[in-house]
Amino acid sequence: MDSNFNHSLLYLFTIVFSIGLLSVTYMQSTYALSIGDLNLDKLKDLLGLNKLLGSNNEPETPDDNTQSTEQLTTTTTNKNTLVYDLTSSETRTIIPIQILQPDGLWSQPVKYNFDTGATTTDLAHEFLSAFGYGPNGVGVDSSLRTTQPAKIKIVGLDGEFTLPVTVQDKAHSDLFRDQPPPIRYPLLSIKDISKQISIVFTKDHTTLRLKDVPIPELTNKDKLILLPDMQKRSGTPTSGWQWMQVKFVNPSNGTSIQDWFGLNTGDNKIVLKKQSVADIIKIPQKETGDGCNSDSRSTIVFIEANKTAKMDTAKVQVREEICQFARGGEQRNFGGGIEFLSRYTFVLWDLHRALLPV
Repeated sequence: MDSNFNHSLLYLFTIVFSIGLLSVTYMQSTYALSIGDLNLDKLKDLLGLNKLLGSNNEPETPDDNTQSTEQLTTTTTNKNTLVYDLTSSETRTIIPIQILQPDGLWSQPVKYNFDTGATTTDLAHEFLSAFGYGPNGVGVDSSLRTTQPAKIKIVGLDGEFTLPVTVQDKAHSDLFRDQPPPIRYPLLSIKDISKQISIVFTKDHTTLRLKDVPIPELTNKDKLILLPDMQKRSGTPTSGWQWMQVKFVNPSNGTSIQDWFGLNTGDNKIVLKKQSVADIIKIPQKETGDGCNSDSRSTIVFIEANKTAKMDTAKVQVREEICQFARGGEQRNFGGGIEFLSRYTFVLWDLHRALLPV
């Protein structure tokens, strides 16, 4: 027989055999194929004959996009760097973390404000019940606030990190209830996490790197400005480690005063004390109508830096000293946000601090 006859005979045999097979399969509800779908390749494929007889179709190969996606998924399993891009409406770095609960399970992610002004990391409200606390934490007595070690993960970054976390009191719990996100978030202490990762803040994004990953921002030695290390210092308004001495200067006449300033990554503005700072240097103040705050401008000189560093005519909020400052405590000058980051990149690692002019 010639090859054409062989092929025709094979074709006829395949169709007859396949229709019988399909009828049985259909009755068993495992497979259904309409007569309009029948073609030689489908039938041969169903019977496993393609491997023996070959196919009339080209073999399927993944396109470049599919391969790239698979490679990306593979390479990002070792996530030693996380870049958080701020949206146009964001002024702070808010990143979700998970905490290892007493039952040995990881919590659902909860968004935290990464703040140099935080003494310790808050145990968020979402975690209280898992740790055996009610919705008011330790209750009305703030002296009962307790700090304990906890293990966390930063979503999007490899590694597990042990940090001290604090169970707050009812006053702090009320703040979170009265000012829920996006106004107020639980705080993550950069003082503690900077011993395990580095963080670089800019006005557009924040970059977190594991400790053994190089920090390219530190290679620009000519422009790099070193600030005093984060540490506990005597005479500071709070027990935080972010405090440094600066000069607040009236941009119009040069009148100045030296005082403590907390350079806080968790704040979206810069706040000055009214009676003991703003009024002394006589900067003009425009009331905002809330009875506590006024808008103004001041030059801030970082006198403890190893090179000249200052913010000329920066926007500031002047606050009456009888009003509440941040989450309570002594009246103080503090802040940061876009007003600061539009002038300097802020680099933190292992309790060190540095600035790069933008």
